[in-house]
Amino acid sequence: MRAGSFVLLVPVMVSAGCAEQPSRQTAAVVVDISHGLEPRWDADKVQITARSSDGLVTEKSIPLAMLKCRVGDTVKATAQGVTLTLDDRACI
Repeated sequence: MRAGSFVLLVPVMVSAGCAEQPSRQTAAVVVDISHGLEPRWDADKVQITARSSDGLVTEKSIPLAMLKCRVGDTVKATAQGVTLTLDDRACI
């Protein structure tokens, strides 16, 4: 096999082994509530950081007036592969 063919074959073999992971319901603990990344533009929003029991971390931005959780609260989330997504109603 020529080297050029091998270079093209490697990405195909790697991507074939990366099937989409199933999603699963999980819980995450709120570890931080802070101002968003752009407080100048989004002064009325806060950024919530949460961590699942298996170490996945995510962030979510919501309006301060709708905030209904505190650091240490457990919220619903969905994990898929290495991605953690908070429930739409988490902390609202």
